[in-house]
Amino acid sequence: MTFAVYLIANAAAALYVLAIRKRRIQSLEVLAYWLLSIILVQNYSAIFYMNTRFTDIPDILSFEGADLVNRLVLYPLAIVLILDLCTACRTMTGKAGTVLAGVCVLTGLEWIDDRTGIHVHRSWAFWWSPAIWLLILLVALGFMAYFRRKLLGGIRRA
Repeated sequence: MTFAVYLIANAAAALYVLAIRKRRIQSLEVLAYWLLSIILVQNYSAIFYMNTRFTDIPDILSFEGADLVNRLVLYPLAIVLILDLCTACRTMTGKAGTVLAGVCVLTGLEWIDDRTGIHVHRSWAFWWSPAIWLLILLVALGFMAYFRRKLLGGIRRA
C-alpha cells in the first residue's frame, strides 16, 4: 500500500513537471539536471546507508520500493523544479529565496519519509538534512550555470 501511494505521488509529480507545467528550461536541460540530481541524491543516500547508525530502511519490500522511487523520481524532480524556478528569478535575492524554499521542501519530503517509516533517521541531527540539501542545490546550480553557458554558446555558434 505504501509503495502504491508513493508511486502515484511520484507519477503525479513527474506529470506535473514534465507535461503540464510551463518550463523555462529546455528538454535537454531537464534530462541533464535530472540525471545529475539522481547521481547527487543516490550518493547522498549511499553515504548514509552504508553507515547504518544514522539511517535505516526497514526490510519491507514496499518501503524499499517507495524509497527507491523517491530517490529516482521525486527528489530529482523537485531539484529540477527548483532549478527551473531559479531561472525565472532575475535577482540574487530571488534566487537565494528560491533555494532556501527548495531546501525547506526537500527537507520536508525527507522527514515525511522518516515519519512514514520509509527512511528512518537514527541519531541524526536535524540540521544535517538542510545542510546537505543546500549543498546539493548549490552543486546543481553551479552545474546549471556551466551547462547553460556551454549549451547556449553552442547554439549561438551554430
